[in-house]
Amino acid sequence: MKHFYLMAVFLLSLLAFSCSSGEGEDFLDLSGNLEAVSVKVSNKMPGTITCILADEGASVNKGDTLAIIDTEEILLQLQQAKANREAVQAQYLLLKNGARKEDIAQQESIYKQTEVSYKTSLTDLDRISALLKTGSATQKQFDDIQSLTETRKLQMNSALENFNKLKSMARPEELLQAKARLDQAVAAEEIIAKSFRDCFILSPVSGFVTKSFFEPGELVQPGAALFKVTNLKNIELIVYPEQEYIGRLKLNSKADIIIDSYPDETIEGKVVYISPEAEFTPKNIQTKEERSKLVFAVKIAIENPQHRLKSGLPADARLYFK
Repeated sequence: MKHFYLMAVFLLSLLAFSCSSGEGEDFLDLSGNLEAVSVKVSNKMPGTITCILADEGASVNKGDTLAIIDTEEILLQLQQAKANREAVQAQYLLLKNGARKEDIAQQESIYKQTEVSYKTSLTDLDRISALLKTGSATQKQFDDIQSLTETRKLQMNSALENFNKLKSMARPEELLQAKARLDQAVAAEEIIAKSFRDCFILSPVSGFVTKSFFEPGELVQPGAALFKVTNLKNIELIVYPEQEYIGRLKLNSKADIIIDSYPDETIEGKVVYISPEAEFTPKNIQTKEERSKLVFAVKIAIENPQHRLKSGLPADARLYFK
């Protein structure tokens, strides 16, 4: 009877040892939650959202337009910058190539046209000013014509200056100055062109639109999070083995993943990251005893080409030491 009792104790001890994840085994079983890489897409330009081109749940590719912010004002500024750059470029070329009689005549014509426009604006300004006093015109109408008059005055003075320059030979210093103005005009146009491009909100990654934070017609400020795009093509599982197992884990080692939604299927994963620093077990671990242990974060990459796996799903992982 005594021998039978000792044999039973021995067999139970052997069974308990074989079921544990001790140093002698070639694998380690851990659990965690699946995570997908998500990117919040923000805007650089303020303005009103005119349309949203990707609803929640839509599949998008990198570079796809998700939304458009009102471009009307920026487009007008871009047209103005382009016209200014072309005018400055023409002035530079005239100085560089030397003025011909035809060029001088053309510039004189431009000056006379700007002079006529300026005088017309002065007349309109006097008329609107009189109407404003009687209440027949608004303050905005007066401000607009006043601003236009000042602009046309500047254009006239610039045209006169260019006309006078064409009648004399350009000095090297003037040519350098003209080239600098041209470079400045080109840069100004490019800045506004970039602002115009920034009105089109592009997806920085391929994935699914998992959240849309605004609706068409809403006003947004720079830096607002407009969308969240999640890349489900590659899923990650982060587990936290204790210190004693870290020395046995290697990068690129195999891991078998079991998901509750697919209990009869084993999904292959690969260890792609082992934290170089220990940390306390994350707070989502249930027991206080477990949270007080020092662990190392280990990231397992899982391919998800059919997008069956979703972020947040619980998963069990078996990590192999060999």
